[in-house]
Amino acid sequence: MSIPKFYYTIVKEINGYRFKMKLVCLCVIIILQFAFIASAFQADQIEVEKIWKKIIGKAAHEGFILSGLDLSNSNLFRANLSKSSLINTNLSNSNLRYLNCKFCNLRGANLENSDMVRVNLYKASLERANLQGADLSKGFMKDVNFSFANLKNANLTRSKLKSSVFEGANLSKANFTRADLSKGFNRVNLIGANLSGALFKEANLKDANLSNAILIDADFRTAILKNTILSNVIYCRTKMPWGEENNDC
Repeated sequence: MSIPKFYYTIVKEINGYRFKMKLVCLCVIIILQFAFIASAFQADQIEVEKIWKKIIGKAAHEGFILSGLDLSNSNLFRANLSKSSLINTNLSNSNLRYLNCKFCNLRGANLENSDMVRVNLYKASLERANLQGADLSKGFMKDVNFSFANLKNANLTRSKLKSSVFEGANLSKANFTRADLSKGFNRVNLIGANLSGALFKEANLKDANLSNAILIDADFRTAILKNTILSNVIYCRTKMPWGEENNDC
């Protein structure tokens, strides 16, 4: 017994309707997901604003003068403080993830143990700042002045550090895995820096200046050292791409 042709037509229309309904449902799910992400981001921003209004009576924004304040344990997730003055400010143990602090003046600031993942410190000054144990991984820190700063045990994994200055800085046991310290407009300046025990796994130090740096127990085995200046450095148990150096032990 043959099935009438109109039956196939009905089945085809039903299948087409089901496909359209599935497509509509998928679109609704995607829209809801984007709405949830947007609302979560807005909630984070509101929380930042509330905290800062409570601390200093104003919402966080660029150009603030916050020098000398005790802002330890703050939540500044995604806050915008570009061009702000934070000289000698205490921001230790704070959540500074995604903080925009380009052109900031952080001279002498205390950022010890702060979470600074993906921070933007473009052309900021952190001269003599304390960043011991801070997590600066994946940060954008081009043209930053870290002269004589304390970055002992700091995490700078995959950070962008072109043209930055670390002259005289304490970088002992810092982690520079896959960090970019290659030449931008200027050479990265590591003159006289203490790099004892620092890890430079797959880091790019092309054209960097390490003159007079202390390299005791430092690991450069997989680092890029093309045209890197290594004059008068102190070698001792230093792991270089060509082998271990012990000239100054």
